[in-house]
Order: sequence, then structure tokens, then C-alpha cells
Amino acid sequence: MKSFVLLVLLLGSSAFAIAPSTQKALDSDLANILHTANLPPDFITFAMADVPKSVTATSSTIFTNCSNGHVLLVVQGPTREGVSAFYYGLNKLGFLFPHPRIQVSPSLSAVRSHCGQKFTWQPSLPHRGFHFETQYPNEWVSGFFQGQTKIASDTVMWLARNFQNVMEVQLLKGTLAQFAHDNAPIVQLAHSLQMQVGLSVSLAMIQQHSYHLLPFWSALTTYHSDMILHKNLALLMNAIDFDYLSLDLGMTELTPTWYGKTIHWLSLISMDLHANGRYLMTKVHASTNEYDEKYGNYNFLPQYCPPEVGILPHTVMFYGLLDETAPVYGRKNFMDMDRFIAEQAPKRKTWYYPETSYFIGMDLDVPIFLTDYLRARAQDYKHVVQIGVDGILDFTSGQELGYWLFDWNMALQASREYLGDETIGLKLLGEDPTVWKKILDFQTHYFKYKQLIAVLSTSNLFDELPFAQPVHRRILLRSLFHRESHLEYEIALLKEALHNEPSFQGVKSVELRRMLQVTSLRMQSALDIREAIEHWRDHTKRISWLNQASQIRTSASGIMHLVMADDSRYPSSFVFGESSNPTSYKYGYGWAATHLYYWEREEHIAADRITNPFFMNLYNPFSLVF
Repeated sequence: MKSFVLLVLLLGSSAFAIAPSTQKALDSDLANILHTANLPPDFITFAMADVPKSVTATSSTIFTNCSNGHVLLVVQGPTREGVSAFYYGLNKLGFLFPHPRIQVSPSLSAVRSHCGQKFTWQPSLPHRGFHFETQYPNEWVSGFFQGQTKIASDTVMWLARNFQNVMEVQLLKGTLAQFAHDNAPIVQLAHSLQMQVGLSVSLAMIQQHSYHLLPFWSALTTYHSDMILHKNLALLMNAIDFDYLSLDLGMTELTPTWYGKTIHWLSLISMDLHANGRYLMTKVHASTNEYDEKYGNYNFLPQYCPPEVGILPHTVMFYGLLDETAPVYGRKNFMDMDRFIAEQAPKRKTWYYPETSYFIGMDLDVPIFLTDYLRARAQDYKHVVQIGVDGILDFTSGQELGYWLFDWNMALQASREYLGDETIGLKLLGEDPTVWKKILDFQTHYFKYKQLIAVLSTSNLFDELPFAQPVHRRILLRSLFHRESHLEYEIALLKEALHNEPSFQGVKSVELRRMLQVTSLRMQSALDIREAIEHWRDHTKRISWLNQASQIRTSASGIMHLVMADDSRYPSSFVFGESSNPTSYKYGYGWAATHLYYWEREEHIAADRITNPFFMNLYNPFSLVF
């Protein structure tokens, strides 16, 4: 009652603006936050008021009022931003949520030091959120598909606590009924927190157990395709209370469906969704080898669709829209994607769709801790806000192994106050930005500009098969036996990088420091393996270098097992293990990372001049495709 009276005195006749379900969700979460912080259960209360109808506002004001030892947060602003503004107020009081299961809490006196202050919440974009890539073996597969719904609900709360209002989950084939049953409360929770829920499916994709709207033969022959689309869309809409459908094009990432027919199908899907109060977002993938003389790049087909068809232009790995070099999926860079975004943003709903992790040999499961995810994503975020997109949806493959930092820093960009700050998460955690700037500058220069990433990451099956388009351009390890000049170049580059590597002893987080140590050891391991190749004809030296690489791997393995023991937040999940699951993969990304599986594979390749692309291959190519 006191809170309501104070609210009226502060805000006059502003209407009380919060739905009962939202009130209940926030009350419950605030109680959990205070309990975790060991603060009194009624120490902080809140109230919300809408702006007067005559006022057009995009920002919100959070008033901090203290009385009799209690703190009242009063949020005034547009209703649609009420939840984000509330959590922004908590953020300014010192409550931080870097990971769904990490909370940083202020002391009681630290909270009281903000009494009488007011904060302004101004979102960078109207729509901001995350795509949880459940085609990969991660914690969200356990949370959304294997009954561990606490993981899913914690993830929803993490989004809300970090000012996100969009959540997207990839649906897998054969899982619709169980997914709909298990996740109905999760969807309801997201909606109560003013969040839009996206369901990610494919048009006709057969790879990685993707849930598709058109069967292979129907997409190929177009026989009864319209009827099948109507039927399958109705099935999805009746099963799950999603707000929008996110659609992958193609039969695989690199093979198109019929160009003209695809435009027709997208328009049809959009009309069906619109008739049921929902909308369509179409993914614009990074591949470049699908081209038609009439329509151009297959992935850009949505430009020929009605404006109701939204787009999700995608960049991959740690590359950004403005990077001059991004040698992935047959590309030179993403300048064409940047132009496409600028052209389409005034015409249709346009959300930029980048990544903060990459599975299958690039970073997350090698592992390599790539700090350019901080820099590139912060730069991208600021850039796309300036060119007029209305949303960002970040693609994430997992948050263990320190990768929560990249997702969190991305999420924080949702605040205009933090926009473009590549180290805002680190600053909030009390890390020294001067220490981290040296680390970021080093990685940007060597890993990205000098392309050491092609040496430190590992080739996967698509890189090694002669008829496939490489995922990342590189000289294969097996090729270095007869590419002596390039071998010498890589050895010299690794030596130079190791010589110039900055110290990370000033990094306060033990987990992050350990991941940086492993990344450094990966450079040393890559150097030793190449020295062994260079001395292939000298048995004694070759064995000596290989033994040294093995010792380096043993040291890194000890660090990785400490990370797993001390920092695994999902012990019931299969992230660090092996398990039957609905994805195409039997091993969690943490299993390959902690076993340093790719490091050992490269040692064997160097020792025995192995050229077989299927040697020590973790993944069944038939399971990946079908």
C-alpha cells in the first residue's frame, strides 16, 4: 500500500501499467535475486507506471526512492519496455547476471548509496534477443528437448535480466509434440516477461535433423507443395504459441530450392502466419555458391517478397560486417551483406543475425577463446543501429568455457548507454580494461588480420573433402608436407605471435584467465606440430617436437579439467559428456574441448602423414545430412 501511495505522489495520475502475469513473474524473480544476494526479502520493491497517452516515449525513467531502510524502484515509461527498464534499474544498483546461473550482487550499503538517484533506460533497438542453436549438442538441447526445463527457464530469465525481448529456439525433426508439451510453461514465462518467442524451422532442409515444412521430394518436384505448407504451418501454430516463424532456406546450407518457387513459398507462408497474428523472418545465410542469372544470390531472395516478409542477415564466426577479410563460405568479406541490410532495412523488418560462438572445429569446441567476439559484435551492433535495422538476434552455440562473456557483452549492447563498448561486461565485473585491451588488440592483429585463426582452429570434414566448399579458407595441415614455403610462413607467424603475446596475469576471473592460457598453449601446440612436419626427415627431431606437442596438450588438458570441475554450470546436461540426444551429434561441445580431441588428431596427422579426411572424425556425415 505504501508503495502505491508513493507511486501516486511521484507520478500523479499515470495509470498503473503492468499485466498480472508480468507482476507475478517479476515479483518471483526479485525474491529469488534478493535471496541469492542474502539481502532481506522486502529490501527492494518496485512499481510501474505508463507514460501519459499524450506523450510518445521510447525511453523510461527509473526512480530510486528509499524510506525506512527499504528501496522502491519506480519505473515510468512505455509499457512494452517495462520489464527491461526494471532490470536496467537493478543493473544500475549493482545486480549483474553474466550467465543464467551466475549472479553478482551488491551489498546492502552499495544499494542504498543510490537512494534518490534516477536512471534512464533507452533501448538501442526495438527488438533484441538470442537464437539458441539446438541443432548443436549444448545445454539448451537438454533444457528444451530433454526435460531439463530448469535450464530453459533459467535461460528465459537471463534474457529478461539482460534487457532482451526476443527468444528463438530451433525445432528438431521428430520433437514437435514433446517440445510443445514440455515448453508450454517456458513460452508462457517468456510472454509474461514481455518477450516475443520465435520458432526456428527450415523450408526444406534435410541437414542436422532440421524440422522442415516441406519434405525433400515435395520441395524437389513442387508436387502439392502449397497444400503441404498450409497443413504443416497449421500444425505448428496449433501446437506452439510462438509469435514469429524463423525460416532457413535451401535443402542444405549450400544447396538451393527452386528460386522462383521459393519466393512464392515465402509469400504463402507469410500470408498464413499474418492471418493468424504472427509473422515470418527469413534467414539470409552466408554462403555464396548458390547463384541464379535472374535472381542472383539465393540467400537474398527475400528482397523479391512482399514487405511483410522479414529478414535475418547472417554473419558467421568472429567476423564482422565491416571486416575487410572474412574468408568463410567462399567469401572475401561481408560487405555485400552490409549493403543488403542497408537496402532492405527501410522496406521490411530487418534484424541483424550474427554469432558469438561457432561449433565444429572453429572455436568453442577446440577450444580457442576468441576475444574478437567482443570487438566485432560491439562494432556491428553500433553500426546496424546507425543504418536503421529494427532488431538484432544473436546466434549462440553455448555459454560454457567462458563463452558466456561474449553473449553477455552482446546482450548489454541493448542499452544505449553501453552501445559500442566492447568491454562493458568486463568493466562491470571489475576487470581492468587496459589489461584486456592489450589482449583484444593482440588477437585482432594476429588471429584476424594475420589470419592465425586458420592455423589455430581446426579443419573439419567440409574443409578437407575435395568436392565440398571449405567452411574457412586455410592450407590444410596435411598439405604442409609439400607446401614448404607456407609451412615456414606459419612457423614464423606463430613464433612472432608467441613472442608478442601480452600477459593475462592481470585478468581477475580465474575461468577467463584459464581459457586464455589454453588459447596460448594452442598456439604453442600448433607451432610444435609444424616444427615436427618441417623436420619430417629427421626422425629424432620429429619425435622430439611431437613429444613436446603432447606435453603441451597434457598441460592444457589439466587446465581444461579444472574449468570443467570448477565452472560447469550444467552438471546434469551432456555438455561435457556423451549422450543420446535429438541432434546429429553424440558428444557435447565441452567433451571435445576438455579432451582436446582436435589437438590430438593433428598430432597424429603430423606423425603419420595422414591424408584421410575421415580420420578421427567425430561426426557421422550421413547423420549430419539426413
